Amino acid sequence: VDVSGYSRPMEQDEVGTLRTLKDYRERMSGLVGRHGGRVINATGDSMLADFDSVVEAVNCATEVQRELAERNRAQQ
Repeated sequence: VDVSGYSRPMEQDEVGTLRTLKDYRERMSGLVGRHGGRVINATGDSMLADFDSVVEAVNCATEVQRELAERNRAQQ
């Protein structure tokens, strides 16, 4: 996972952007765990997760995309 266009919101509102990033990262970590994965690294605006099951990795990625899209719509 890597945040697209991360620099612009950081320039506009660093505190708010970091708060949102923390919230999103916590939610993604929960989804990774729920799908049997584990977060290996989370630095800056990126996150790396490992899964034993390719199917669960894809299911998790789909769920992350869906949830973050809904959250982004709510913020607009």
